[in-house]
Amino acid sequence: SINWSFGKRVQDYSVSWTAPWIGEHPTSLGFDVYNTRRINPFGSSLSAYSEQRTGGSIRLGPRFEEDKYQLNLTYGLARIAISGVQDVFRGTLTEGTSIQSFFGTEFARDTRDSIWDPASGSRHGIGAQLSGGPFGGDIHFFKPSLTNQAHHTLFKIEEWPFVMSAYHRAGYVTPFSKTNEAPVQDRYFIGGQDSLRGYVTGEAGDPRGGIIYSAANIEFGFPLAR
Repeated sequence: SINWSFGKRVQDYSVSWTAPWIGEHPTSLGFDVYNTRRINPFGSSLSAYSEQRTGGSIRLGPRFEEDKYQLNLTYGLARIAISGVQDVFRGTLTEGTSIQSFFGTEFARDTRDSIWDPASGSRHGIGAQLSGGPFGGDIHFFKPSLTNQAHHTLFKIEEWPFVMSAYHRAGYVTPFSKTNEAPVQDRYFIGGQDSLRGYVTGEAGDPRGGIIYSAANIEFGFPLAR
């Protein structure tokens, strides 16, 4: 995939490539290269500061027992620039540039019948990310995480399943070494389709971001097309 946004003051891009198999082995290999900007919420504002990331990552994902078990490994290196902080937050947020070097891993058990539109099965994963420490860089933290989802078809009308789904996500971030406080871009903000639908990211929960979170959802869904 290739994304490019360009203009007089904008030059954003991202390039991603993934091979789902390496030769005859059920192992994925991929990389990402990006230069992206985001206007992020904080406190009472939905556009408190600008975050620009320039960097890349490489991903390796062996799978076992016909994809039932998955191990995902990621190494990334990025230059992160915080700018455009609104005046009201200048005592809390600091403008500047940092280098982040991190390694992440996740182990998951996946029995869903589809990764895009599951009607049965579940996926349970446990993971962690280590930034800094032996990997260098300016940002040092440890971030373990849990992800769970389960799907059950209540009934079907011909080929149209009506599915009840339950989701749970949880995480914790703790800084160490020269990092005294979790960076704002690595805190948890509740809201959006991946945590709490109906709320903009940062609109629910602590508006300054948190170092621990747990969010659960129950959804009832059905396909609009087949």
